[in-house]
Amino acid sequence: MPEYRILESIGRGMTSQVYRAQDPSGRLVAIKELLPEHRKDPKRVQGLDREVALMRDIRHPNTVTLIEFDRPRFRMVLEYLPVSLRTVMQKEPFHYEKRLGWSLDVTEALIHLHDRKLVHKDIKPENIFIGEGGKAKLGDFGFAEREPGPLGRLMKRFRKPRVQGTLAYLSPEQATQHPLTTKADIFSWGGVLYELFAGRLPFNALPMGGGAMGIVEQILTADPRPPRELNGIMDRELEDLILSCLSKSRGKRPSAPYVKVVLKRLLGKIR
Repeated sequence: MPEYRILESIGRGMTSQVYRAQDPSGRLVAIKELLPEHRKDPKRVQGLDREVALMRDIRHPNTVTLIEFDRPRFRMVLEYLPVSLRTVMQKEPFHYEKRLGWSLDVTEALIHLHDRKLVHKDIKPENIFIGEGGKAKLGDFGFAEREPGPLGRLMKRFRKPRVQGTLAYLSPEQATQHPLTTKADIFSWGGVLYELFAGRLPFNALPMGGGAMGIVEQILTADPRPPRELNGIMDRELEDLILSCLSKSRGKRPSAPYVKVVLKRLLGKIR
């Protein structure tokens, strides 16, 4: 394995540190490294191994690429994508066509995952990156897991479940610790789409008393404000799509292929 020159730390999570680095040819890469205090924890190491195996299995133009895995150093070497969707949303002016294009890119990644019965479990703007040529890519598969079959769902009833994901984008199933299907990702993706086009999150804790429990209460019981009331530029069909993704009943949420069809139709209207 080539030696990489660490340039700077660019992020830190509960279990890992991410660095911007350079390979011997001068190419920039991202290195995600398990923190030293977790390297003797079998569950954390197994989680890292699982993430690497999953990323090798799901290579796709709209997912972040794993370049190599340095197992002795607990390091994943990834393509370097410096701009997240969160950064773009905060700093760039609203561009309807661009945002539809990014939405279609991420939906393509979700189709690829869901075809393999994989649930990402942490769809949010910070885990979506804009690469060269303006293509959006989905990353951070640390929480991803296979959709459980009948036996898996039964076993989960007897285990103490853990809530994994980001509070503001949790699906009702995640918030209530029920077994997940790919429709959990559709709900989270609906939350990102709402924010991307309406400029704010669909669920706000303040009306429910604030704090985490207020957000969970809204996710479980409240209907989001129609996003066209916040941004009249968007097409009514896009509003209907976003609200259907945010349905409390997962059976009423669309599939990722259906989301793709609608987004392609909306792009076709303006191109």
